[in-house]
Amino acid sequence: MTDPDITSLWINYRELERRIRLLEDLVDVNDSPLWKRILFVVDGWPLRRVVDKPRWRPWRRWWTS
Repeated sequence: MTDPDITSLWINYRELERRIRLLEDLVDVNDSPLWKRILFVVDGWPLRRVVDKPRWRPWRRWWTS
């Protein structure tokens, strides 16, 4: 293989790794107990997807799930 082929393989590997991590996060969200999901939704986290930050809540200054 030439150098561009190896570079392409590494790019594909990193993209696949990123997608697997996202899938792991989604499965972790969906496998949580119902009480924990309800707590997270009340605290501003979305129910069915993974985000970096929750929505704003007034109690965010002193408590975050």
